[in-house]
Amino acid sequence: MINGDFLDFVQAAPWQSSDFESETPTGTPLCFTEQQSLQKLANIQHAHRSAFAALARLVESKALLRLTIMPGNHDADIYWPAVQAELKRSLSSQATAGKVRIHLDQQYQPPEFPKLWIEHGHQHDNCNNFKINGKSYWSTNAPPIMTDRNNVARLISCVGTRFLLKFMNQMDERYPFVDNVKPFSKFVKIFLVSGAARDFGPIKALVSYWGLASFLADRLAKAPSDLLSAEEKPERIAAEMGRLVSELGDEKAEALKSRLAATGFVIGSRTLKFYARQDDANAEKLLDFLVAHPDILGEVERDHSGLLSPGDDGYLTLGGGFVADETRELRKAARAIIDSGQANAVVMGHTHEPVNPNPDLNYVNTGSWIRYFKEVDGNQRSSWSILKETGYPYFPYELAYAEIGETTRGELVRRIFRP
Repeated sequence: MINGDFLDFVQAAPWQSSDFESETPTGTPLCFTEQQSLQKLANIQHAHRSAFAALARLVESKALLRLTIMPGNHDADIYWPAVQAELKRSLSSQATAGKVRIHLDQQYQPPEFPKLWIEHGHQHDNCNNFKINGKSYWSTNAPPIMTDRNNVARLISCVGTRFLLKFMNQMDERYPFVDNVKPFSKFVKIFLVSGAARDFGPIKALVSYWGLASFLADRLAKAPSDLLSAEEKPERIAAEMGRLVSELGDEKAEALKSRLAATGFVIGSRTLKFYARQDDANAEKLLDFLVAHPDILGEVERDHSGLLSPGDDGYLTLGGGFVADETRELRKAARAIIDSGQANAVVMGHTHEPVNPNPDLNYVNTGSWIRYFKEVDGNQRSSWSILKETGYPYFPYELAYAEIGETTRGELVRRIFRP
């Protein structure tokens, strides 16, 4: 059972295209067409041929094994019939075609274990769920697909997807491991402060964070200040922008001023350093403009120590939640499912944070199967630079799966770790 986010369509190439952004006549954001999703799948298959071949061999070699795949918020594209057909073709032969199944409803309860509840978990996360006006679009009968203003069928684009397309994919080119900090609410803190040292990131990161706050505020119909803690209020971010600009060398500052002027942001005879430090309103205008024109920054950025802080359990800790604590929300959802009598064991994913069952709650989150930041010897105080490609050693694999067994109390779920 693969319970979502097996394939990362949102970040797969191609992703830089205005044709990936659209909306319904009533303003619901949309993204990929079926053909665009097929193109992305082809690129994923080409880049990960060994993974597809290994799964196909597994299906072929085990007579009693069947492979069931559920979509997650990163691979909602699996709802397209053409994507389903191609995915099945790549993972099975004609003889084993019936052994690969795709389950499109929110939860899966295997016939052998009817009291086991498996789901990806994103529908319990306000930033990544597919709900419109209280209605869920995540099932066979209500797929996350709508038609845009031109009557073209497209996938619904949740807040998290829009964030990836507008901000993360661009940052990911420069910092390949920037998306390996999960869950989303903790990840966004990487743009601003850490629990260990209240240092801000480089200018490019600060601009991205400013844009993220504005973007989420717009999508969630909240004021930006409602999404920020006392340490992150707009005036503090603006002041920090002024400080970062003032610390640029004169040559870099003037070069940045020239690039700004050439793109339409003219500040006259004043130096850029004076302009940014003179007034928080000036810094906010500069931030707004750079959000819309991120390429202007070029190489103007700097690293800070202390931006990332490993927590007691070795996983990256970046302060409190931004919009919500997804790990807490999924745990709460699992408890509600069990308390309702619909299941006595629950397995989810989505957050990338592992959760083991305990005597009070028979719930497992398998954690991340991508490289995930974890504290290692010599990595007591991390910096923004570890998110670059050279930070590879700080992001080991941690492969884990959920195993189901039967007891006198019914299904029991546990998390099995394999280094």
